[in-house]
Amino acid sequence: MKKSSAPSKKDLIVIIISLTIVIAFGLFMGIRYFLKIKETELQTEIYNEENFPLGPQNCIKLVGSEGEGSVKIIPGKEVHFIINFKNLGSSKVNDVKLRVKIPDHLNISNNFNTNYSYRVDENNNNIVIDIGDLESGQEGSIKIKFQSEIPLINGLYIESPEVKLKYTKANDYLGVSTEKIVVFTPLKEKMVVYSSPDFNGSTISLAKENEENSKKDGSGNIILHENDKLKLIVTLKNEGTMNSADTEAVIKDIDYFNIVESKLESTGEVTVNENSIFIKEKGINVGEEKQYEFILSPLLDIPNNHVLKPILQIKDKDIQKEVSIAVESGAIIKLFPSFENSSVGIVDANGGDAYAKEQINLRAIIKNSGKVSAEDVIVKIAPSQVFVNTSGKTEWHFNEIKAEESVEISATFMVSENISKDISAGIKLVVNSSNSANEYEINSNQIKIFYSKPFEGAYIPIIGLHGIEPYVAGRWEISTGDLDSLCSLLKSLGYQTITLADLRDYLIFGKALPEKPIIITSDDGYQSVYSNAFPIMKKYGFEMSVFLLTGYIGNSEADRMMNDFDKNEKSVVRRPMLIWPEIAAMSSYGFEFGSHGISHAYLNQISRQEAENEIRQSKIDIEAHIKKPCIFFSWPHGNYNSELISIVSQSGYGGALRYTGGVLEISNANLFNLPRVIFTNDISSSSYVSLLKLQ
Repeated sequence: MKKSSAPSKKDLIVIIISLTIVIAFGLFMGIRYFLKIKETELQTEIYNEENFPLGPQNCIKLVGSEGEGSVKIIPGKEVHFIINFKNLGSSKVNDVKLRVKIPDHLNISNNFNTNYSYRVDENNNNIVIDIGDLESGQEGSIKIKFQSEIPLINGLYIESPEVKLKYTKANDYLGVSTEKIVVFTPLKEKMVVYSSPDFNGSTISLAKENEENSKKDGSGNIILHENDKLKLIVTLKNEGTMNSADTEAVIKDIDYFNIVESKLESTGEVTVNENSIFIKEKGINVGEEKQYEFILSPLLDIPNNHVLKPILQIKDKDIQKEVSIAVESGAIIKLFPSFENSSVGIVDANGGDAYAKEQINLRAIIKNSGKVSAEDVIVKIAPSQVFVNTSGKTEWHFNEIKAEESVEISATFMVSENISKDISAGIKLVVNSSNSANEYEINSNQIKIFYSKPFEGAYIPIIGLHGIEPYVAGRWEISTGDLDSLCSLLKSLGYQTITLADLRDYLIFGKALPEKPIIITSDDGYQSVYSNAFPIMKKYGFEMSVFLLTGYIGNSEADRMMNDFDKNEKSVVRRPMLIWPEIAAMSSYGFEFGSHGISHAYLNQISRQEAENEIRQSKIDIEAHIKKPCIFFSWPHGNYNSELISIVSQSGYGGALRYTGGVLEISNANLFNLPRVIFTNDISSSSYVSLLKLQ
């Protein structure tokens, strides 16, 4: 066997180098592996570290707070928070977002603004702010502005905004990427609502009900007279930060005034106690106002120059101090003399209608119905173009007229001759005093003044009729055609009908009559006067004097009577009589009604007692039905004597007529024996002019 030889030096060198290489490579690979393990550990540590650890640099703060205790939140005011954030980690973070939960009772302020883009989620519960990528050590802060709701309940706690920081962290070395969320520590402070109702903006004011006549004195007080009414207007307005629950208000110092009316815009409870008004409201919301209006009138015993300055006091269980508000402008009562209850009356001296040159009598009661005496009173008659003062006095002066006392004045006037048409006129007095508030104009009643040329004739025809029928059947009737022809003739000649009362006033008092007067009468009271004559008379604007037999006048159609009082007279046809409603209608138009007795008896053939009853009772019945005086009597059958004339006069009549005698001659007129011109159906219309002495 061949014995091996020892390695050569060269081989040894090769072996040593090879071993060295092997050992060096192994050592390199070992070191490399060790370093990789260490890098992995380092990257893992970096990846796992907190980039946004909670603390002063990553927190939410309440602006203006010291960080402890409680913070007042005033409803409607802004609340500011600062959110600080800083990447304290060793690596960059991506897609950083802040999500801020909006606390209850707070809303994003209109003043909120930031350089970062943000959005509010669909439910309006969160603000999401996009911060973007943050390098290690990069920081920022955001001021978030909220506005507290209004109203809010006092003492309410508001939670801290919840802040979450969300970001993405990646490590390329480790090949990982993770989304992380950091929840910031809530505020230590307690946010407490401080709120209350506020009624300091409520108002109380006074105004006259009729503001057009409102005046003020030198102190700014509204001047009131005793009959004025005053508006007291109160507005309760909650300008606070909390709805009120039970509000009570009292209006004080309403002395000497009475509440006559209340106008409320709410359902509040209002009570009045002596000189105060109490108001209770169950609730007045923030921004809401309740208005109350009271109409006040001065009491009768209110003293002169009394000043009304009511005070409004408001209290509520949720306000610490009672609110007191005084009215800015008060009201002062000024009592003056008053002549508004004075009266002026004028009357024609003859008691009837008035014409030119007639005397008018004035009587005035000047009464001071005020609460204070009137001093230096002057009463003047205002100028008039209708009435001429004939008494010579146009002004009266009185040193004093005490309250509730009166004075009387009188004067006489004449109706002016310059009347050119029918008018109604009165007289005005002007009353003033040195201490009255204003001048008083007192107007009299109006009287009718008729225009006419004065009567200067010697005769006045008085026509005597009975029935008026379309077709006459008895001697004492005339046809409607003849009556129409008669009226047409009279109208064409310028005649005007007057009443017997007018004639009486002319003969006794000198009452003015129209230039051509005429009187148309009818005896008995036939229905044809209403049904046939009345329309014709109205057609021509004429009046008639009708003499009634009251025993034959019924109350209605059911008891209408016939002319049975003349049933034995062959020349008299049986006809129906008037009823009282028809008489009333003609009386309202202007017809005059007199008496013809009750039964159509021959008065000189019955006893005095029976005659008196015929004369007096018929007058009473007529006046009771027409509510006017019954002045004239028509002698039945033209039957009269001095004793009967005496009875008629003593019974209150102003005159009487017979049925015959012709045209009345003024110079020989006897009011109790006035003549008439008889009209029967056998009188031709061609004889009217001569028969009546027409001109």
